[in-house]
Amino acid sequence: MEPSTSTVSTPRPRGISWASALCWIWGALIAVFYLPTYAEAINAGRPRSYLLSHAVAAIGIIAIYWFAAYALRRRRRAGGVLAIGISGLFTILVLTPPDLGGLMVAAINVPIIVLVLFNWRHLGKPADDGVGA
Repeated sequence: MEPSTSTVSTPRPRGISWASALCWIWGALIAVFYLPTYAEAINAGRPRSYLLSHAVAAIGIIAIYWFAAYALRRRRRAGGVLAIGISGLFTILVLTPPDLGGLMVAAINVPIIVLVLFNWRHLGKPADDGVGA
């Protein structure tokens, strides 16, 4: 008699799912909040190099958040490292002169960091969700 080869699907930890969702949402919010700022800079007559550098930086930050969300969803440690790194760096940069906007950024980024740290042991294991198998 042969042993069963069926795989038992392990549920994704809720903390990882929440951190992934927060990264997706925060990336989208950055895109939405950045558009009026970018339009205002265009109307103010800023040089093209200024506009281009800020657009590249915003797109890069958004891409890192979204890649971290994808990697967290797939339970990759790289996603955890990216989520902690970009959330921590972005929070520090925005809180440098403390204001209400910086507190909003911290209110979203700190939970991402805490959720990833508390659920770190679940990262690096195969997701077993049947996707890509």
